[in-house]
Amino acid sequence: MGRLELQATLRGHVGTVWAVEWSPTGLLVSCGTDKTIRLWKLNPRESSYQLITAFSGNAFLRTTRDLSFSPDGRSLAVACFDATATVLELFGGKNPRFDPVVCLEGHDSEVKSVAYSSSGALLATCSRDRSVWIWEVGLDFEYNCIAVLHGHSADVKHVAWHPECELLVSSSYDDTMRVWVEDADDWFCSEVLSAHTGTVWGVAFEGAAMASVSSDESLIVWRRELVRNYPTFRVAARVDHLHDNGALCVHWKTLIASGGADDCICILRKRNEREQNTQSNEQITSNLTESWDVVAREQRAHTGDVNRVAWSPVHDNILASCGDDGLVRVWRYVDDDIQRG
Repeated sequence: MGRLELQATLRGHVGTVWAVEWSPTGLLVSCGTDKTIRLWKLNPRESSYQLITAFSGNAFLRTTRDLSFSPDGRSLAVACFDATATVLELFGGKNPRFDPVVCLEGHDSEVKSVAYSSSGALLATCSRDRSVWIWEVGLDFEYNCIAVLHGHSADVKHVAWHPECELLVSSSYDDTMRVWVEDADDWFCSEVLSAHTGTVWGVAFEGAAMASVSSDESLIVWRRELVRNYPTFRVAARVDHLHDNGALCVHWKTLIASGGADDCICILRKRNEREQNTQSNEQITSNLTESWDVVAREQRAHTGDVNRVAWSPVHDNILASCGDDGLVRVWRYVDDDIQRG
């Protein structure tokens, strides 16, 4: 078992903080209902996080809902409730700053999520208008829409790219996830995933595997397999009643982290083969091929919904979270079993 140790509480936002995102170099950025983007940096001497810059300006007319850094860390895409997505350029140095470089228009309603592909060549946006847009990223911040994807019957809440190929997954208020792929410059839905019984709020990839969370309080682990020579996602594990209210966000980096409407953060670890062999006969004979255990549970991570969790790409076992309480928090996961060993 393990635990989460609070490393820092970052204050400054007014109202709900909707998203936190790490840059490839370990900078932390947050956004929320105050229409402000805040950039935080770790001060190694003091082991604390300091506010480096706050950007608002006239770029955002309404709530900023989601964030995604390009793989090179130069660009930050921001989803906004004014039906746009804005791309900011990050200038480094001793005094980092954001400058808006392009505003992506076309959605008919609130933009809920943005995500760069692993190559940085594509950006996906999704909206309350039930559509998913794919933008091609060119030189000098040229963004061209190359596909408008329809199929969801309600708000599209989240988009996530496969880390190893240009495959996109969207999740929705219609309780489904859709898998989008390209063939001869034509993007289409290759699969509809409907294992959840409530709004699918978040999706996260780790290699070829995927995790999803839902208002049905569950987390599902998916593996991509070949069935009759056709790649498809299959449910490998399911953790029911993970949260006492809806599960709202998920991120995966060896360990899976989830946050919920019960103010709680959960950390899950996959059982190894030896541990799985000790399962009951009922578990072994089920269609599920994996088991995941909750190894840490922070019951009062925030005093309100936990809207986003994100593992640091450069610091081991460091997790950021944000919530309805207006706070950004940084945690360290401690594995007590390893420490005792």
